[in-house]
Amino acid sequence: MSLNPKTFVTPKNKDYSHTILLVDDIPINLSVLTEYLQGYGYEIAVSRTGTSALKRVKYLKPDIILLDVMMPEMDGFETCRHLKADEKTKDIPVIFMTALTSQKDKIKGFAVGAVDYVTKPLHQEEVLQRIRTHLKIHDLSQHLQAKNLRAELSQQVAQQITSILDLDELLVSVVSLIQTNFNYYFVGILLYNNAQDTIVLQSEAKRNRAGKPEHAFEINVEATPSIITKVFHTQQAYRVNDVKTDKNYLALQSLPDTQAEITLPLRFGSQMIGMLDIQHDQLNVFSSDDHASLQSLADQIAIAIHNAQLYKTAQQKLAEHQRVEKALREANESLIRLNSEKDKFFSVVAHDLKGPFMPLLGTSELLAELADTLNPTEVKEMGQSIHRTARSLFSLLENLLLWAKIKMEQIQYNHDKINLANISQQNVAFFNENTTAKKITVQNSLTSPLFIEVDEYMIDAVFRHLLSNAVKFTETGGTISLSAQLNESISDSGTKWLDIIVKDNGIGIPNEDLATIFNVGKNQNRPGTAKEKGTGLGLVISHEILVQNGCQIRAESVVDEGSTFTITVPLHKEQAEASVGKLETIDPSIATEIQVEEEILVPPPAEHMAILFEYALRGDMSGIQERAKIVADLDEKYILFAQKLHDLAQGFDEEELLDLVEQYYDG
Repeated sequence: MSLNPKTFVTPKNKDYSHTILLVDDIPINLSVLTEYLQGYGYEIAVSRTGTSALKRVKYLKPDIILLDVMMPEMDGFETCRHLKADEKTKDIPVIFMTALTSQKDKIKGFAVGAVDYVTKPLHQEEVLQRIRTHLKIHDLSQHLQAKNLRAELSQQVAQQITSILDLDELLVSVVSLIQTNFNYYFVGILLYNNAQDTIVLQSEAKRNRAGKPEHAFEINVEATPSIITKVFHTQQAYRVNDVKTDKNYLALQSLPDTQAEITLPLRFGSQMIGMLDIQHDQLNVFSSDDHASLQSLADQIAIAIHNAQLYKTAQQKLAEHQRVEKALREANESLIRLNSEKDKFFSVVAHDLKGPFMPLLGTSELLAELADTLNPTEVKEMGQSIHRTARSLFSLLENLLLWAKIKMEQIQYNHDKINLANISQQNVAFFNENTTAKKITVQNSLTSPLFIEVDEYMIDAVFRHLLSNAVKFTETGGTISLSAQLNESISDSGTKWLDIIVKDNGIGIPNEDLATIFNVGKNQNRPGTAKEKGTGLGLVISHEILVQNGCQIRAESVVDEGSTFTITVPLHKEQAEASVGKLETIDPSIATEIQVEEEILVPPPAEHMAILFEYALRGDMSGIQERAKIVADLDEKYILFAQKLHDLAQGFDEEELLDLVEQYYDG
């Protein structure tokens, strides 16, 4: 009977375990042959050119190929030559479909590696019988090869895993080796918890990845009926070649395509320590030979896991011993450092308090002795001198007490949403008298709302210290600038960071002092450009506060050109993202959402895109059409995308279809 799109007989004997790749440049031929063969349960993939067929077989790995001879660009003979020249595809049987009937053409077909041919116009029954014959031959050959491979694999795995002592590495290596060699849909190792009442998935391998489980999975061996619990109670392997017919099968959303499963106990002596679970996306794939060879392999894996667990326990004890040693060493070093800083602190206190007290005592004593002889102007001048000295002493004491509290970690910080513009403007106003007296220009770029996530006291104190230093060491008529920019060098997916920059064109800091400016006892009491005095603790306090709050401070300076101090703090989560180079601040209270132009095609969720991507690679047009219907039912917004998929698959537009799926698939 000739191939006719209107003629279709529902068969009784279906084959659900084989994949056929049809290669023909005429869509109607593909459509009719696909419909007929799918009726017998075959999984069908298609290609319309020899070039696309060569790409497809790398992902599809069909059991047999029906290949048209007369095609544009690359004909069937050339396509077959490429298939037979590739180590991965050379064993796939190829049946030519051709209108060429000469003896010469037949000989040429066999010469390039075909196992058979059918002549056009095709007869369905003949095509079916030739396919069945060559699949049977191919299956027998594959079975023998698989049996030999299983024996080799057991030996290879045993050799490779005996040298792996790291448990996590061992578990991943085992599942990866098994999956790679047999192309199973899923391979997993499950181990019991300490209470022996729950078994937990420790490692898994699928066709696209191997490693720790993507989704946590554990099962109570007493509570949930499943193949896992069956193996737990019987202590014997469990094999099922059609999971839909087995009451013990537990379906998982993460493994939607499972068709067959075998679960084997991992035994060390009389103790079962876990299980090796293997799943396949084809029916009737686990034979008695598989059962025997995989159990032998599971026994060797159990020995390796037991050894790795012993090694892990020993390593944990060693690590704990090292941790205690390290903690003691760090505590000792911290005590030494704190003691050194205490000595420096007392040195600073002794020096800086003694200095101001001498003129304070002298001036006050002189005022007391000469009070009756001094005129009001002289009394006022001496009183002002005493006040300035007392004010300086009070500032010094404040800083010393603050530094002491910081070192003893007695300050409680409360991170909140702080407007940097308010902080900057308050401090600029605070130093207005000083900057006016020295005719210093302050260029403040931080006047628009800009919100950061910090302790208000902290940022105010740091800002005040840095601005005080800038005023102190800037010459008369100089310039101080305040600005901010995004810090893009810190890698933190949850937080955006801001650099606040205080810059002056003052006298600068010598290189030999720059590295120690944040250390107590260093560079104390350096006079300013107008002979201003200070405590020398401002930068030390700023550094300590910022570090305790997870922030940073750094300094750059060139003598006679000026200094730049940069503090890095986190932006508040509601603060709009700033552009590179120029920070654009937005008040979150009035900010509006940026509207994004709606895409014409809206792709479905990632799990559906992953399935569509695999179908597109395999050329499974029927599978894509079925999946498109599922996608369309998910939500109205996916309908246009689903319709596009369906139309391309129905027209066998394989290249455009693959381009579409790749465009939206980010796996």
